[in-house]
Amino acid sequence: MAKYFLLWTVFLFAGIASLGFCFSFQPLSADFSPAGRGSIQTFRIANDSDKPVAVKITMTTREVDIDGRETNRDAGDLFLVFPPQIVVNPGSHQAVRVQWKGPDAVETEMAFRIIAEQLPVDFDRRELSGGSINIMLRYKGAVYIVPENPKPRIVVENVEAVKTEGGDKKLEITVENEGNAHVILQDLSVLLTEEAGDKGGTQIILKDEQLQGMNGENILARSRRRFILPWPSELGEGDIRAELNFTPVR
Repeated sequence: MAKYFLLWTVFLFAGIASLGFCFSFQPLSADFSPAGRGSIQTFRIANDSDKPVAVKITMTTREVDIDGRETNRDAGDLFLVFPPQIVVNPGSHQAVRVQWKGPDAVETEMAFRIIAEQLPVDFDRRELSGGSINIMLRYKGAVYIVPENPKPRIVVENVEAVKTEGGDKKLEITVENEGNAHVILQDLSVLLTEEAGDKGGTQIILKDEQLQGMNGENILARSRRRFILPWPSELGEGDIRAELNFTPVR
């Protein structure tokens, strides 16, 4: 599944309170063209609560390393966000326009994050024993600058047995997206073939919970990902070949 993040940040100074959503943010994924009408997209912030909510919109880069760790840096110089901060009244909504200001042509898709973050507002004060609670809500969406003819291409780079620090045997699969666009590995299954060794010719198919942490992952353009899976007991000690089958989803 696509990895679009809805992040709660709750600062507990003291006491206990019920938490609720103060606003919604849509869409959580948007494709931009590097030039033309598609270089401007509109997002919607809706306040379904009974209090005003202040929201700040920021743009960041999105880089994912081989083990799935994401790094974000400020990308405000590449986008025009209007308005960058807003107050949405109770029961109303407001549009935020985002415009790409970077190169007007790209060969490889560029991935970014759009972050909608609630700013501190005055909540009705409650007499809570020991102090008060400050609640913050943060949405983290996906933005892509899409080239002409975007096409992902997933290849299996390496398959091997590895040992954990605790000595457990695991299956390591490294894949690379050689294409110029991201892809989500939806409904993934992996056909493993042992090509030699004591169980040469053995074939097994991994799916569902056997691919936890790999199924549904988003592989960005021109990036590599490494996945560590439980070792299938049906396999021996020979060389392993892997074939991925999935429904490609943007």
